[in-house]
Amino acid sequence: MKAAKPQIDVELEALRPRSACASISSAQSLRAALNDNPQVTTPIFLPSDGLHSIQTSQIPYCSSKLGERHGAGSGVILERITCPTPGYYRVHKRNILNLARKLSHTDPITFGLLNCKGLVEDERTQGLQEAAFTMVFRIPREFSEPRSLRSCLLDGDASCSLSDRFKLACDLAKSIGYVHTFGFVHKNVFPETILLFKAPGSSIGSFSLVGFSNFRDAEGGTLHFGDSVWEKNIYCHPRRQGQKPQADYIMQHDIYSLGVCLVELGLWESFVAYDDSMTPSPSIAVFSASGGLQPRDPSLTKEHLLPLTRELLPRRMGARYAEIVETCLTCLDDDNIDFGDEREFTDADGILVGVKYIEKVIIRLNSICVWIMSYQRLTTLICHGWRTCGPYRHADRHGQPGLDVQESRPVGGGRAAVCASDGDEQDEAGT
Repeated sequence: MKAAKPQIDVELEALRPRSACASISSAQSLRAALNDNPQVTTPIFLPSDGLHSIQTSQIPYCSSKLGERHGAGSGVILERITCPTPGYYRVHKRNILNLARKLSHTDPITFGLLNCKGLVEDERTQGLQEAAFTMVFRIPREFSEPRSLRSCLLDGDASCSLSDRFKLACDLAKSIGYVHTFGFVHKNVFPETILLFKAPGSSIGSFSLVGFSNFRDAEGGTLHFGDSVWEKNIYCHPRRQGQKPQADYIMQHDIYSLGVCLVELGLWESFVAYDDSMTPSPSIAVFSASGGLQPRDPSLTKEHLLPLTRELLPRRMGARYAEIVETCLTCLDDDNIDFGDEREFTDADGILVGVKYIEKVIIRLNSICVWIMSYQRLTTLICHGWRTCGPYRHADRHGQPGLDVQESRPVGGGRAAVCASDGDEQDEAGT
């Protein structure tokens, strides 16, 4: 799909009238997003005063803001990005422009990334070392009431089923994969940069990854800027923690952050708690199982997460899910057979694409998600039929009443097993 061959675009356009398949449109969107032809220019900068008429509000526990204009049909998500260091303005502006152009072709349902409407440069800071830009993302009309994943985890929403958690895990992995395919590393994957919108036909809502304030071109130089905030550092690989990280940022660091989020999703418990004054602290319920590790020391987080992944997570999400999570958490370990060789992350065009990531994480997560969704639909149909028909006695071949169907115990645990709730699905899945 990344091959720079115009005949691919011609064939996709030819297929469109003959196919109602959404994948054709998605493929065209991806091709458009990856098109680096300088002759193809899409206006991306919005008027510098374009934000004046927008009322903004903070989304709780989120790095982005919600923008609403009076009389407009739907709102926007606003993401402010500042220039990280003096003398970096031109490079930073070029990278932001490149990212915004690629995100202007995304479909939120397909990519898990909001469509970028445009970019606003703060007129007060143009050309200065503290230059700031605001990315404006469209909210689809069918999306509403954005919430961060952190907010959902803190609320402990009991309505989030097992299949919901698997879908969220798949969507998050997919969105990170697309960021990498576009040629960037995200550098900011944690629950505050994950949005869930209310949407028809979805109990958990529709997913979008935001939080591009620290993004970088995957092939660009790294500035070795880190963060001293512990609640962010726990999502960073040990070699990327603190204000002066030891290692250059690469795609595997995003994969590690994904692994931490997948543990949180699987346990459905927030790693961070907040008091009434919004002061963050480690979640006692989660970190008490660490055997005495100090959660405020982020360098110990990995040593804490691996036992959770191997012992507690399989009971919540199944063994296969736990194996995928461990693959993410150990992706930079020398003995990791899936990600140990960095040469396997470079394709023939010299672009880091994470082929192993697609194979070892996205495809494996999707296979579990498809199984869970199919199982859920099947059990719903069976349970619905059971409730509709009720207990009955069928006749034997001589026309005499036979066994009571409700009293017969089918293989797998009987009616209770067939009509299992989402919370028991992992036992049936054997995952």
